[in-house]
Amino acid sequence: MKNRASKFYNRKNEIDLIRNAIRSDHCFLVITGRRRIGKTRLIREALKGIDHLEFFIPRKRMRLALDQLSELLEEQTGFSPHFRDFRNFLEYIFRLEGKVIFIDEISNLDHIDKGAFSDMQEMIDKKKNENELHLIVDGSYVSIMKKIFEDRKEPLFGRSTNVLELKPLPLVHSINMLMDGGLSFSDSIETYSLFGGIPRYLELLKEYENIDDIIENVFTPGSIFLPEGENVLIQEFGSSWDTHFSILEVISRGKSGPTRIAEQLGMEVQMLPKYLETLKGLKLIRRKRPIFGKPRHVRYRIDDPFFQFWFEICYPKIGLYRDGRAAVKKDMVRASIGSGMERVMVDLLFETSSFPFEPDQVGTWWNRSGNEVDILFYSRKEKKLGVGEVKWRDRKVGVATVDMLLENIERIDWHNDKRKEFPFIISKKGFTGGALDRMERSGVSGFTLEDIERCILKDRPLNWKL
Repeated sequence: MKNRASKFYNRKNEIDLIRNAIRSDHCFLVITGRRRIGKTRLIREALKGIDHLEFFIPRKRMRLALDQLSELLEEQTGFSPHFRDFRNFLEYIFRLEGKVIFIDEISNLDHIDKGAFSDMQEMIDKKKNENELHLIVDGSYVSIMKKIFEDRKEPLFGRSTNVLELKPLPLVHSINMLMDGGLSFSDSIETYSLFGGIPRYLELLKEYENIDDIIENVFTPGSIFLPEGENVLIQEFGSSWDTHFSILEVISRGKSGPTRIAEQLGMEVQMLPKYLETLKGLKLIRRKRPIFGKPRHVRYRIDDPFFQFWFEICYPKIGLYRDGRAAVKKDMVRASIGSGMERVMVDLLFETSSFPFEPDQVGTWWNRSGNEVDILFYSRKEKKLGVGEVKWRDRKVGVATVDMLLENIERIDWHNDKRKEFPFIISKKGFTGGALDRMERSGVSGFTLEDIERCILKDRPLNWKL
């Protein structure tokens, strides 16, 4: 592995939002987002040059947590008061004038002193009347943050002036980050397909030599990625974590319809919705329906690339990987890269403005006979339809793939005699001569790895056959 200094990427809009918020007379800014997404780093970047105090709420017994907060205060101010309880701590920091207060991982208070939220409400309301509050808080436990700030029964409901949900880094910035570490473009986009745009992951992964190096080491003893799914998610589910994990494992393997999920778990299908709703509420899964299809044709997918990868490859054999008695099979990871590349290409089309027309909706299509396409988008007003396949494998696309795409387009029932079609295929290794001939005669656009690289690195939108 290589070792390079850490660099801060992107997030300009988020930094501007934070700085604009704390310039106002009264600010209570709440920042949410999953672990490793860079909330603390973002806030620290935004607060550079601004007089502030930072406090991390540790998940410890109250006395130890208060002692740690006292130590943090001494490091930053030179004073080390003894706090009786969290109300006493809050009273102290809320009396400090002219400083922005940043409380990191406020969701941990839910485990230490639930009454602290009522105390905080009382003090925030008082400060609001005096226009003296400049408070920023963040938290990584999505379910707890939703309860604290979105539940009408909770004391802090409606008290925040701004709420920022931090998203993963976009595709283009993620690719730049990985390539800055020395990975090739091909290795970078394949790494993104497995791990998404989580800054902490990308920071670690860019130190590897290539994608094969990543595959060989990602789920080995001592790797942070091996226990990552457990570390991030078990706290969200409490005592029912094993059922939620089992559902995510089944979905990751492609058994994504409600009936098939229930069958795999040996569960009555009517018991499933409450678990699916929890997973949807945490934005871990998304319900998909085929565009132009029937509403009852439902599938679920894991919405986070890393969790898809972790539950598909790691979780089923985590004990063996943890003991070093098994190694990840490269062909399984390669297959996961291939399936993940579909969502990568949708990201690409959006971020590089490479659609051949402005779409109303982007998704996919399938029918009960097993026919499906990877990407579908359309414009209702213009009656334009884009339908494409993504083939990310180490061989050229042949005529059979082109014919299958064209046959599936014929099966899509939407303005059949009036629409203008934009069929396309994205292929890592390009196309055979026969495929290129068929594509030319049928108006099928073909894009290769080189086209994708020019699009991302040189800001050249894809060149469609119009």
